[in-house]
Amino acid sequence: MASPSSNSRSLVDSSYQHEEEQHQKPAIDAPIMTEYPFLVRHEFNNIDELGEVGRSWNVDFRQLNRGGFHGSVIQAATPELQIGRVRLHGVIHQRGSTPKGLRTFAIPTIRDIDLRWRGHEVNRDCVLVFPKSGELESISQLDFDMLIVSVTEDDLEAALRRLGIPGSSALMHGLEMVCCRESKLGRLRRRTGEILTEVEKDPPLLNDRDYSGRAAIKLSDLIVRALVTASCEHGHHRKSRQRRLVEHAICLAHGDAQAIHSVAELSKESGASVRTLRRGFQERFGVSPKAYLLAQRLGGARRDLRSANQPQLITDVANSWGFWHMGQFAADYRAMFQELPSETLRENTETQRRRD
Repeated sequence: MASPSSNSRSLVDSSYQHEEEQHQKPAIDAPIMTEYPFLVRHEFNNIDELGEVGRSWNVDFRQLNRGGFHGSVIQAATPELQIGRVRLHGVIHQRGSTPKGLRTFAIPTIRDIDLRWRGHEVNRDCVLVFPKSGELESISQLDFDMLIVSVTEDDLEAALRRLGIPGSSALMHGLEMVCCRESKLGRLRRRTGEILTEVEKDPPLLNDRDYSGRAAIKLSDLIVRALVTASCEHGHHRKSRQRRLVEHAICLAHGDAQAIHSVAELSKESGASVRTLRRGFQERFGVSPKAYLLAQRLGGARRDLRSANQPQLITDVANSWGFWHMGQFAADYRAMFQELPSETLRENTETQRRRD
């Protein structure tokens, strides 16, 4: 896979864990081998780079908007604690899984966040609780700015005991989103940001087990305090037949876009009517199923152009994703990514030449 573009900036502190020039990301279901501790800082103009540089997460993010994209990520981790901040400017369908062996929580940082999380509309006063399985499924709009905290189940259990709260881990059973008091959430948001700033300024702190241990204890306490004072949104509502059909169609469009080129084909494969698809995709993503399919195919073509290990004709890549009119393909590609297919391929070719 191609290395990050020259328009992006990346720093991974080599004294903790060196980031190789090439970022080869496994499939969503593949295990991730990670060495700790590590610190990652990266800015990028291609959403695929988040999956390439992100450690211990398995992510498959897809850009849905036209007009380009920009994002940044900071990630600091020890085996028992991970914290980070992710900023994305683009309409993004987010899928994947969180670090294994840890419970993960996300805290919005901006007031007017526009995010749909596992069927819930999110606001700044909410904490998102990832399921124990670690599944990630959400749709973020143009401005996404989130703090991420992952701690061990043992640290959460210890926090419950320390604070004298009964119920053990049942406190988080079935939770997907909690709406918190600003005073409690503000403390969690503030302390998470402070720890990130501290390790950015002084990365050797990640090797200090006393420091990381205190940080894990403090954040676990703040998470538990926020949860017990919150009103909770559970995810046990029954799904209608139409919703199940739409979710099946989304999986097909996401995973088999190379074979499904039209809404009519998607309707036939999923069993959902065209009308149901239009309504479901508009409610879920804010775009039509036609626009969603086009975004998936354009993204797939771009990934192929970026990862080609040998000279490849743009026409062959375009045709493999169902684009037959090259002028229209180039226009749609440029509108989506703010560059032409030839520019993407040229950048990849230059990267391959430098590597050789």
